[in-house]
Amino acid sequence: MPYQAALNVTRESFEMMSEALQGLPPEALAWKPAADGNAIAVLVRHSITATRFWMDAASGRQRSIAAYRAGERAESFRAGASDASAMQGLIDSYVKEMEAALATATAADLARVATWLEVDDAPTASGYECLHRAIGHLREHVGQVQLTRDLWLARE
Repeated sequence: MPYQAALNVTRESFEMMSEALQGLPPEALAWKPAADGNAIAVLVRHSITATRFWMDAASGRQRSIAAYRAGERAESFRAGASDASAMQGLIDSYVKEMEAALATATAADLARVATWLEVDDAPTASGYECLHRAIGHLREHVGQVQLTRDLWLARE
């Protein structure tokens, strides 16, 4: 499968995120380390929606970036409190979805160039570049979740 390496790293990244969620109470998932920061619940939801968007583009299922930004992305930043098991359920569900989607993707999809003409600031990116965006962005938010957890635990 041409996407196996990306699938492996993405699974590993979500496992790291899952480990950071373990044992956290709902208050920790809703807590922001700074007024303009993001809570863990927001970071988890946003990580899933963004990874989905870029993985879709990487595997030949290009969607509207304007619709993504106004819909899924915006909704993920309005996410309220949750509990760790609900967050884990969202992660598990998305990983299964991603595995199924990437199983049907082809090497030709990696070479295909995605363009989003409906917004001025959207990149033009090959499937390969979309994979890198998905993984890089996910790893950034994994680190933020881990750091926010550490700050929550050290706040006293």
